[in-house]
Amino acid sequence: MAVLKTLGFTRKTVLGLFVGEAVVVALIGGVVGVIAGYGLMAMISHNPQAGFFQGIAVNPPTMALALLLAGMVGFLAALVPSYNASRVDIVEGLRHIG
Repeated sequence: MAVLKTLGFTRKTVLGLFVGEAVVVALIGGVVGVIAGYGLMAMISHNPQAGFFQGIAVNPPTMALALLLAGMVGFLAALVPSYNASRVDIVEGLRHIG
């Protein structure tokens, strides 16, 4: 973060980069979850011994809602830490690199 600010990125840009990264990571997890859920429900619903799960399917609106929720979770989880990180001065950030 301090290096980005040293290179001339503004506080707003650093905040956008951090929040954007969190949203992308959450959406990747959401896509993996949707694909796994779709495949699992397709296998279970075609099993004659599935009982309650027979006939259940994952439809596109459910997939869209799951992806929307994944993006919102990523956004909300990163908002406060990213805001605090974007407010740190360059010198203070370089001190804590370790």
